[in-house]
Amino acid sequence: MACESQQQNLKSLQAQRNELEAQMHDSELTPAVRAKFLQQIAAVGAQINLAQKALADCLDKSNVLSQAAPASILSIAPHYPDTVPNMIAQRDAYLKSINGKTFPLSVDYEWVQPLSQNEDYDDYPVSASGWMVHPRDVGGDFQFSHPFGVDWEFSLALDKPANAPGPYDYLLTPGNKVDPSKFPAGDQSEQAEDEQRGRNLHLDFPLGLLGIEMDGGLVPPEFKSAALEGARAAVFGRWIVDTGHPMHRAEIHPPLMMATAIPTSATSTKAIFTSRPYLVTQRYTPDQDSIYKDSGGNDGDFLKHLLNEIVKLNTFRSTLIECHPKIKQAPMRGTQLVRFQVRPPALAPNSPASTLVISYHFTARTGVAVQLVSTAADTVEVWVVINSVGYKSPGLPKNNGVRYSVDQLKAGNSAVPTGYLATEVLSGLVQTLVGGGVIAAGVIEAFLQRGVQGDSYDVSQAKADILSTANAVLNVPASKIPHSNAGITLNDAQIFPFTGWLEAKWVPNSSLSTVVTNIPTTTPPPTNDPPTHTTGHGPIDDSRPPLKTK
Repeated sequence: MACESQQQNLKSLQAQRNELEAQMHDSELTPAVRAKFLQQIAAVGAQINLAQKALADCLDKSNVLSQAAPASILSIAPHYPDTVPNMIAQRDAYLKSINGKTFPLSVDYEWVQPLSQNEDYDDYPVSASGWMVHPRDVGGDFQFSHPFGVDWEFSLALDKPANAPGPYDYLLTPGNKVDPSKFPAGDQSEQAEDEQRGRNLHLDFPLGLLGIEMDGGLVPPEFKSAALEGARAAVFGRWIVDTGHPMHRAEIHPPLMMATAIPTSATSTKAIFTSRPYLVTQRYTPDQDSIYKDSGGNDGDFLKHLLNEIVKLNTFRSTLIECHPKIKQAPMRGTQLVRFQVRPPALAPNSPASTLVISYHFTARTGVAVQLVSTAADTVEVWVVINSVGYKSPGLPKNNGVRYSVDQLKAGNSAVPTGYLATEVLSGLVQTLVGGGVIAAGVIEAFLQRGVQGDSYDVSQAKADILSTANAVLNVPASKIPHSNAGITLNDAQIFPFTGWLEAKWVPNSSLSTVVTNIPTTTPPPTNDPPTHTTGHGPIDDSRPPLKTK
């Protein structure tokens, strides 16, 4: 594993901080002892920052291709939930409606779907492909909406023809492009770094880079290790505008499915696939029994919930402010079909006559269908269908919880402004937003000093043997892919809906007989229909709400 010593050092420091935080919340501690704990936590926090930088520097050196991967080796079928003009109109209308405002004091939600502004499910997902720039774990996320850990993210240099618009340009907002005339440099410093990295790879992105973000604890380590700067990437998921930052850049956040690929030789490509096991909402609930249910009450957005929690303390119905985001009971709704295309690098001129040979293995949960088809002499498509009716969701991991002190929240390096913690502001909002009567700022300050309880799920279960060769199909001509579930393992012990790998390579016909290990039954010709041999595929649910158009 790359940078293992740096990763172990960071993990040790984080465990040390967690232990200190747990001890600090002992109700019998004297103020002097509590202050000492805060000093120790701050000191460990500084060491963690240094350890994170050391790990990031190490990964930067080991996770960068010398040149961008060929565009042809990985792509995705374009998925447009509406006409592009309609989607642009809805995107622009939403940007105009918020006009530079940010979460949580001026905008209710930290991210909003332009096509479905009050929904958490991505009923109208989009797809995109391009090149991966600066893949990494990041800090500074809003603590309460990230119970599975800080985000893992990368920037995507979108596919486009030279000197012409691209098929995914509509996904970008003005905030996706660094522009000192529109946005303060400090607000776009990370984007500026990513743009420079993209230029170093000679990538073309005149309208900027698309953000791709996913809960870091829900990205398998094997996928992170395979995600190299300059690699190809294909994503399918929720298109949002980030309102936690004033530039309001667009992102796919989080992907429902994603893949990355690199050439492993002049004649072979390896692609790695993963998917989203859980979907965190922006609705907060006082009822922990309903966290993992779409039904059940909730207080709505974060700020309203926080104010309700303060009122509960003031009326002796609680002793602590708690912020528990609901988790959707399935990672998606309805039926979603995704088609990835994988190819080996183009053959060099005068190469000997060759045949496309593939090896693969995929793991899926009940309710997920996977099928491979050869759609051209140089192309294998991976078709994935997820159906929420037949899908069997995994249980939620153990919630270890975490209690944040006000000092931690203010010093958490969150990009979300911490003005919501100003007691005078909260005192006024209690009266105007939730009708909680007059609660003095000093009383609210005393409540906040008790700490704020959030969620922290044990992501040690978020592991998948993505690269397993058990039950794999090895070295078969793409024209003779098995018409069965060979190479596809049903495993409901894995929390991910779908993971796996595919290798596509050219084999000279003269040596084909020595490479091919087994010639199974030929798959039928591809059609426009989704896969029919499934892994627990249930009846189709098309209960999505109608798409609103302007």
